[in-house]
Amino acid sequence: MRATRWIVPALGAFVLLGGTAFCQTEEDFELNLFRPRLEISADTYPSRSFQDDTGEYGSRSGRVNLTVPLGSTHLRPRRTILAYQLLAQANFTGASPTITLTPPIEDHRLYTGGLSFTGLMLGRSKNLYLISLGATAAEDQDTAKSPSERHSRS
Repeated sequence: MRATRWIVPALGAFVLLGGTAFCQTEEDFELNLFRPRLEISADTYPSRSFQDDTGEYGSRSGRVNLTVPLGSTHLRPRRTILAYQLLAQANFTGASPTITLTPPIEDHRLYTGGLSFTGLMLGRSKNLYLISLGATAAEDQDTAKSPSERHSRS
């Protein structure tokens, strides 16, 4: 009698709290494996002398990179592509080389930025496949105020 008294509430709690995991079909699994990621970095190289000429060279740069998952990781057992994840990525880099020569060279700043959309897929043979589509832009301090189009293919 005691066992039957606890079975009904235990079965009800199981259905309310944990039963939803068993109600999904094999092709509806979604996992939150990827989290948004923000990277900030800076580099500096101290000035060093040229070997064959008078003057010095060095540089400093900074970078910001953001990766955001677009939805959950989708698992699809018994398919050719077992799992896939879509990601959006954006980055910005600024660099400033320091070159001192005689006659002097003006300070120069370089800026680059990019935006891309990426699909990461796991195949049945356990190989990872990556498909990415994106665009980048690069300018210096003189052309940043009036950018122009330049196309390249890679």
